[in-house]
Amino acid sequence: HPCYQWFYNRLNANENLGFSSYYFFENKYSALANGTIAPDNILFKEILNLYNQNSITGKPYFSFNVTYQNHGPYSDGKIYSDTYLKAKQNYTQDGINIFNNYLHGIEDTTNQIYDMINELRNNPEPTVLIIFGDHNPWLGDSNSVYSMLGINLNLDTEDGFYNYYCTPYIIWANDSAKETLGNNFMGKGPTISPCFLMSEFFDLAGYTGNEFMQMNTNLKNTLPIVHFSGRYVENSLLTDKLSQSAMEKLKTYINAQYYWSTNFKK
Repeated sequence: HPCYQWFYNRLNANENLGFSSYYFFENKYSALANGTIAPDNILFKEILNLYNQNSITGKPYFSFNVTYQNHGPYSDGKIYSDTYLKAKQNYTQDGINIFNNYLHGIEDTTNQIYDMINELRNNPEPTVLIIFGDHNPWLGDSNSVYSMLGINLNLDTEDGFYNYYCTPYIIWANDSAKETLGNNFMGKGPTISPCFLMSEFFDLAGYTGNEFMQMNTNLKNTLPIVHFSGRYVENSLLTDKLSQSAMEKLKTYINAQYYWSTNFKK
């Protein structure tokens, strides 16, 4: 993460998540970015550098990376060079500028991801990338740009719930991984909570995982969405009232999660 290790207590929390090493602004990225928070053209190159360093060892490699570039809020002045959203009668200039500045950053990050994928595409090592967003963008105070664009964010409606909370994810594999895992990794994936992304990959790869991963996958198959607001998806329906069997399964999962986190930190 190119930002600060003290934020969210990352320095201490990450150790308990099982990572053997971790890099932040203080111990890596500040030096690479001349004392500033590293943009994506530095972050993504470093992701590849660390990946290539590990390839020499012949050991499996798991790397979790967070980009900070293009995080909101976005300026309501014109910073963008290309116009992505053109003016309409009910659009404000401030709203147009905010959205175009946001999309300008999205384009740059997309280009960085594209370049990284091209580096990995023909790599002989089986490699899988899982890319996802952690939240929708800030687009004006009181969601003014969403309102300007006619996007429903009313959380009392199902459409508003999904518009507010859903972000895309991509699971991409190079040719070596497709051959090794016997899956072409094509098609549209299900709508799931991010805590189930690893289970979704395990399903695609034909992996079983340990007992907790099996429990995670089992819960995903029953409740693909478990949301902090107290809403879930059960039997393909968004609901705030679970069946007794689903409630028991969720309770067992939460208890197991707590037990593992408090007894198996090392």
